[in-house]
Amino acid sequence: MSLRWQRIGSGLVLAGFCAITFGAQARSFDYSYISGGYEFGQAVVSGSSSTIQSDGPILSGSWGVLPHFAVLGAYQRLSFSNIPYLSSGHTSVYSVGAEAHGRIQRRLDVLAAVEYLHEGVNFSYNLPFFGPMTINTTNNGYEAKGGVRWLATSSLEVDGTLGYRDWNCNCSNNPDTYAMGRVRYFVLRNVSVNGAYYAYNHGGHLFDVGASYYFGR
Repeated sequence: MSLRWQRIGSGLVLAGFCAITFGAQARSFDYSYISGGYEFGQAVVSGSSSTIQSDGPILSGSWGVLPHFAVLGAYQRLSFSNIPYLSSGHTSVYSVGAEAHGRIQRRLDVLAAVEYLHEGVNFSYNLPFFGPMTINTTNNGYEAKGGVRWLATSSLEVDGTLGYRDWNCNCSNNPDTYAMGRVRYFVLRNVSVNGAYYAYNHGGHLFDVGASYYFGR
């Protein structure tokens, strides 16, 4: 078994351990929902004064198939700009995975998840002396993450997550780690508006805004 799949297996074992340890009490959060939103961010290129800008839509969902387990899925498309000689460029990332979660206090849940990642990269450049050049490639990898969901009030939820991504590529952002903070405000019992901030180890910053519909309540 490859080291990559050993790591994925270890992550699933950890997720199961979390569910067993903290799963004695009933859930205080809804883990069945769909979310849609828009992302925008920037990153400083290593060894350069250039600041890459990116933006695009994101769609994600979670389905609580068991009391303390959920399956996850997401799609993210980021378009890039402010890169020297770039005519057009975007990446598309698909992810599927599993999550374990459980209550540790009345308004506080802990969670752990592992996801498989597939990325499509499409960049076109117009280089001096060389002319047009296109880069089309795909990368696979996995993401392991853990965090908490805290219900601050009956309408306000605050989440925190630490994540790790490992790709099968010689990329400048590999491995990729991040810290994320998210706020969800429930305008209706089953509908929330959301905002999140991501800080990456390579100096990137990403924001997203969106809304979620919860169908497990």
